[in-house]
Amino acid sequence: MAIVLISELLGFWQERGATNAVEKLLALVQVKATVLRDGKSQEIPNEEVVPSDIVLLNAGDSIPGDCLILERRF
Repeated sequence: MAIVLISELLGFWQERGATNAVEKLLALVQVKATVLRDGKSQEIPNEEVVPSDIVLLNAGDSIPGDCLILERRF
């Protein structure tokens, strides 16, 4: 019984440490979008993109939601 209890405590402790590590990594790495606001190019977190923003995309960028393509360049 003691071995099972110790095993469960160790598993809980490791899971808690892994969850904390993932939360810290996500806080460091924010996915950002480049948008035109008030005629200026700004980099903002994807969560702050609003319908009136014009999103500037480059190769490899993620699209921060539903977008309408206004222009493309090669």
